[in-house]
Amino acid sequence: MQNQEQIKNSLLNFQKAFVSFIDKEKWNSQQFSQIIPGGRIKNAKKSMEVYKHGKIARLGECLEALFPCVLRIIGHEKFYILSEEYIRNKPSNNYNIELIGAKFPEFIKKNTISTDFIFLHDVAEFEKKFENLFHKFTTSKKQIFENLSIQELESKKVKLHDHYFLYSSKYRIYDIWEQENAIDKDLRERNIYKPQHLIAYKRKQKIHVKEICASEYALISSLAEGLTVSDALTQLVQKASTNESKLAEIIQQCFCFLRQENLLGIFTGKTND
Repeated sequence: MQNQEQIKNSLLNFQKAFVSFIDKEKWNSQQFSQIIPGGRIKNAKKSMEVYKHGKIARLGECLEALFPCVLRIIGHEKFYILSEEYIRNKPSNNYNIELIGAKFPEFIKKNTISTDFIFLHDVAEFEKKFENLFHKFTTSKKQIFENLSIQELESKKVKLHDHYFLYSSKYRIYDIWEQENAIDKDLRERNIYKPQHLIAYKRKQKIHVKEICASEYALISSLAEGLTVSDALTQLVQKASTNESKLAEIIQQCFCFLRQENLLGIFTGKTND
């Protein structure tokens, strides 16, 4: 009669063999010899294939939930083929089911489907970032800069709160993403082949997406990289093609927006008081 340790080891060995078959289709005759197929299932291997196909189907459903716009664009049939290939080639080692799509955008980029849908990677990347932002905690910490002018801010280095993300694409990704019935034919007829810069941010548990100009995108990116306000503005002026008065207006609007949406964070540098 087996003792508890033997039973435990036997179960662990079976679990390893089970996972090996589900993920890599490695058949272990010794471990699976005692499986009794049920119903109309012919043999032990067919019984195990039920679990293998079930896993692919369930994970495919998770990808559908995480990338609904990709699904709408390419349709259920192509999405199923794409997701099955991804699940087989990029097995997740994480127990968190929500992280299964972490490598999906890059997989799409290298897949032949990108030949027909050249913007598909960008859509998938935007959806991944959107999902990550959805689960982020929204800080309610007060800004210490709310009464300061841009001139007073110039010598300071700021930290943006992390309940936002920036996204830039050669295509109008948000226009594609917000269309509930987006299909390939409709997309090709719309003028989506133009650059778009976006900032998505979370406020009161709701995500808002705002289109911003290239100068705003560059300024916020520089601040996020840790440049002082002064250095970020200098860099922007040197690279901008916009005239000075228009650029000053853009800068003013950008800082007003960051303050209003509580994205402008805490002071992390030295002041020249």
